[in-house]
Amino acid sequence: MRRQIVVTDVTRMQAGRVCVAGALADGEGAGRCIRPVLRSGAITEAWLGAGNAVVVQPFAVVELDLQEPRPHPPHTEDWIVDGRHRLRCGLLKPAERLALLVELDDGSVEGVFGATVHAGHGWFVLDGEGTRSLGTVEAGCIANVTFALKPQWGKWEYRLAFADATGRGYNLAVTDLAYRYFLDYLRDVEELEPPRVARHLLATLREAEHVFLRIGLARGWRNDEERRCHLQINGVYAFPDYLGGRCFADLAPEQPFHYERRRVPF
Repeated sequence: MRRQIVVTDVTRMQAGRVCVAGALADGEGAGRCIRPVLRSGAITEAWLGAGNAVVVQPFAVVELDLQEPRPHPPHTEDWIVDGRHRLRCGLLKPAERLALLVELDDGSVEGVFGATVHAGHGWFVLDGEGTRSLGTVEAGCIANVTFALKPQWGKWEYRLAFADATGRGYNLAVTDLAYRYFLDYLRDVEELEPPRVARHLLATLREAEHVFLRIGLARGWRNDEERRCHLQINGVYAFPDYLGGRCFADLAPEQPFHYERRRVPF
């Protein structure tokens, strides 16, 4: 069946793969979260565009062909889609984006998953528990932004420390594709030192009237005794927009499809 979703999450995974999620735009189950997955293979960054245009980006209204649900608690949102069909139907205005996030707000991180959030080497929900893996919270405060190279990994770390509306604090990895590209852009193109990049974004988010975070769960990872689904931040949405109206395609170092980027002023 073909349904329209409002895209709420475009997140970075490994090896050029991305994860997309959105809320059903209307009709039966409106507001319910859907995570499109392919029957075989993975969704890549190139899938987000077609020809000369971006099709799938946060707050775009996109028509997908939903074929079959594939829930596995807590990841109950998965739907197999026809990867050949993705039709851009519109883009929400800033006021509409804010209204959507207010409507989707779960109030607290603990209120998202329908399962206990455990703390220990990060925060996690046990694989097989819970009713969903995606939710929305408005940050009560932004405590810190981490943007630093981890020599032992040879990778950059993107983290955001915040408290939700209940005052409970978290420090989570950020997988939001545009967020990561924005920090990389300031480092590589604007040639700012990473500590300055982190301070700039921290100040910007603290000055914003609203900061909403899309909170998600990674796929289950086994430690010695159990499979853990670690919490992460799938989307960072500030009002005013810290990206200045840009999306990941304006910031990507290499274009997965032909798209004319706008320069990012700083």
